Amino acid sequence: MYSESEYSESEYSKSEYSESVYSESVYSDTIQRDTIQRDTIQRDTIQRDTILSRATNQRTADVGAGKHTRKTSRNKTRKATTISSALLRGVLCATVGLLVGGNASAQVVPFKLDKTRLIPNARAQGMGSIYLTMLNDAGASIFNPALLADAGNVSFSLQMSSRNNVPYWDALRYIDDLNKVTDQIKNDPANVNWDSVIDHLDNLYDFAQQAVGNIIDGKPIYGKLSVAPAVGLSYKNVGIVSYGGVAGVAQLISGNGTGPYNDKRTLSADGGFLDLLTIAVPYSFRLGDGYMGVSAKYIRADYTGVSFIADASNRVLTGRAYNHERDAHPDIDLGYRTDLMPVSGSVPVEKLSWQMGGTIRYLLSPTFTLPATIRKESDLGGEAPPPADFSYRLYPAIDLGGNIGGRIGNRIPWRTAIELHNMTGVNGGSLSFHGGGEIMPVKGVSLRGGYDRDQFVYGVGLALGPVRLDASAGIDYRNLLSVGVSARF
Repeated sequence: MYSESEYSESEYSKSEYSESVYSESVYSDTIQRDTIQRDTIQRDTIQRDTILSRATNQRTADVGAGKHTRKTSRNKTRKATTISSALLRGVLCATVGLLVGGNASAQVVPFKLDKTRLIPNARAQGMGSIYLTMLNDAGASIFNPALLADAGNVSFSLQMSSRNNVPYWDALRYIDDLNKVTDQIKNDPANVNWDSVIDHLDNLYDFAQQAVGNIIDGKPIYGKLSVAPAVGLSYKNVGIVSYGGVAGVAQLISGNGTGPYNDKRTLSADGGFLDLLTIAVPYSFRLGDGYMGVSAKYIRADYTGVSFIADASNRVLTGRAYNHERDAHPDIDLGYRTDLMPVSGSVPVEKLSWQMGGTIRYLLSPTFTLPATIRKESDLGGEAPPPADFSYRLYPAIDLGGNIGGRIGNRIPWRTAIELHNMTGVNGGSLSFHGGGEIMPVKGVSLRGGYDRDQFVYGVGLALGPVRLDASAGIDYRNLLSVGVSARF
């Protein structure tokens, strides 16, 4: 069974708890700075315009040609490129947050990123991301290594999930446009090929308009995207799985410049993208009235950050681009699931039974050292200072849950479950509730439904001999969609 790769930051020990609290306090300080900067944005704009006065005077003859009409619609057939190196490797899982409105904030750093929304399993998502006890293929070991005991002699699983609150392809284009604008940062901010910037600036405005409805009103909103593939293979009680994850946040701030060009828009962006690639070898064994699972993992972390201010009224781009940083560490997950236990006093024909399960992830609490080194920079004042580094830690996270089920009229099997994920509230996420189940009204056909964190979901499964096809979606399929294929022999 596939599970939600929930990455969490926790108070696992007193010293770790202190570090976690410190990180949260830094985040609170950032919010306070955002509020102060909201009151001073006009001052910063005037400061930049003053510094740029000589450059803009030299362009006076070009002012008449400076008129630019903003695009009102996006080219729906335009392909997104340069999305993420992880996507090219086939192990991408992206979580992207967008904030529109407000004012400039500090550079996004990894500890702020929510690493708990990674759920690469269509069957699990169709039941509300239930994954501790009911999944039974090789990929289930991502969430609970004890479930290899239910995967048969040989099992294979391939899954892909997408979770977002804006159309998927628009979100990918948004990431691409951020990268393309950052690529145009020059040492001389006034010596920028503005024609290479304006199209991407237009796209970012269109995306913000679509997400917010009106980007001028300054109302902050968040949008999130995740794309989660995973592949697993098992033989009896041992397996190998590979899954990936990119957690990211990008903040957009709109404004109005005072330069000589007719297009008065300004746009500030601060973003960071953390790529987590995990390769794991899970093993399960009998222990008491159930099975214990241990998963030895190799986790590689990659991080890159972007920060820029694009001022169309002066045709100037300032900001910084950071070098790509990488670190890797081993880790261990532990999991347990009980055997099916009969419900005492139940009617024999119903064959009611219950089961419990739980996991502890990131038992070794790996720390990733990622220095913040600047690849290129152009600063005219008003930009937030760069962080000291991008280092962060993954803290132990705990999931607990159970299921109950039986047969209707001794013919139709059903089972439902409830689970609490990330009970330690760490790694950028918080405690979340999940509930759902499945019923098989016809042999080989499973119908599913549930509540996943913040929305209702549904799914269907089709068994074709040893092969099972699964699909699931949210109420709006554009916001949550998962597909998968698995086999057990």
